[in-house]
Amino acid sequence: PSEGLLCGAMLSFVSFLWGVDFWHETSLYEMLVKPYAHNIPEGVASYIPENGMRNNDLMITCGASTVAVIFMIWIPPILRKYGLNALRNLLPIVVLVVLTYLPFAADPTIFARNPRTYFHLLNAIFVEMVTQLMVDHVTEETYNPIRYCLA
Repeated sequence: PSEGLLCGAMLSFVSFLWGVDFWHETSLYEMLVKPYAHNIPEGVASYIPENGMRNNDLMITCGASTVAVIFMIWIPPILRKYGLNALRNLLPIVVLVVLTYLPFAADPTIFARNPRTYFHLLNAIFVEMVTQLMVDHVTEETYNPIRYCLA
């Protein structure tokens, strides 16, 4: 959970240092992806625009990919150790992740128009839930994912 907080702080810090226009540039793509484009499978490469991916698109793609990999790595051991009951507390987080991507279905340009606002909104929502999870863990309280503040 603390990695997510660090990433959120990093996004705000980058916006502070280089301005909001940084998210509309393709500098990260040109530095990190373009030199290795010949190694990208053709099926994946077909989704990359000819002029490259903007920094905000690259961050969303990397974030979504990371979340998917983490879920595939962490969920099976948790299920083996604690059973399906453990997923009951995880369900609100999964719902929150899914609902994060619904605005794109309604308006695909929402992130292009408001990248900083969208990042800050997501950070605020996830930070509240993760902070409560960490506090409950440290104080040895039972984590209740459905609370009055999220209702």
